[in-house]
Amino acid sequence: MGDYSQFLSKLSMLTKLIMKSKMVKSEVITLKEGELVDYLNQVIVEFQHYPVIYVSGTGESTFRILLINGEVRGVYVLKEGREYREEEILNELGGNLKIHVYVSLNPKVLEVSS
Repeated sequence: MGDYSQFLSKLSMLTKLIMKSKMVKSEVITLKEGELVDYLNQVIVEFQHYPVIYVSGTGESTFRILLINGEVRGVYVLKEGREYREEEILNELGGNLKIHVYVSLNPKVLEVSS
């Protein structure tokens, strides 16, 4: 499987992913800069029995991360009007965030049909 970072920037693909997944967590959290990665690790451990985990967060910045079989397969961050697709930017996010976690047992949820 390839990099799904571009996939995470498209509304049509996000809608498809969300509609074929189950929301398992929704919460508002406050994190200091640098704490998001630890929070995401906790999410991975909590839902590790699902092959597909999609986490979105909104606040001062927006992020989306897609994990397949425990590996990061896509990152999309919108911070201060700029788009990023690298994991490292997650360390710079913090503040009040509304987090949604979606899971799927079927990796085919990511297949694109025309």
